[in-house]
Amino acid sequence: MTLLLRALLAAALGLAVGWEREAHGHAAGVRTVSLVTMAAAALTALSQSSFPGSADRILANIIVSVGFLGAGMILRGQRGEPHGLTTAASVWSMTIVGMVVGLGHYLPGIILTGIILFLLWWQYIPWLARLLPPPVPPIERPLRRRVAHRATTPPTADSTATASQNLPSDKRDRVAPDALGDQSAPTKPGRT
Repeated sequence: MTLLLRALLAAALGLAVGWEREAHGHAAGVRTVSLVTMAAAALTALSQSSFPGSADRILANIIVSVGFLGAGMILRGQRGEPHGLTTAASVWSMTIVGMVVGLGHYLPGIILTGIILFLLWWQYIPWLARLLPPPVPPIERPLRRRVAHRATTPPTADSTATASQNLPSDKRDRVAPDALGDQSAPTKPGRT
């Protein structure tokens, strides 16, 4: 019964942070954060009661697995700027809260959730938002565009003469006329 109560409290705490993320239009919302927090609490309580000798390994794997989930939430925009860092960090932080609650530390779990909510709401509180540094403008990177291949026109006699004049004098006589683009040059016997 204790495991279920811990999981329910963790789900309620995850619901608060998930609501904040969903209210501000982020991908991981109420369901995602609640499920992750509840699962972390349930696995932590289960590992503490059923596997006391290997509980540390189970807890470490919870942190690593949610790290992979968070890495999947981070995306890059068209100009290379990352999106989803705060959402991934909040899901990871709520995993830790779930682990704290799963170990039976209810009050620290509630306080940690309050701190996480405060940090997420910081920018929306007018008198605190002034403490934030001014936003950095995005880095302007040129977009890569594909250039359509243009049909090349055969070189003219003027461009052939210019190309051979740009060569050093000792190499001018070694270059075959057709190598410079002269299509009217005589071909060697056997070449078609």
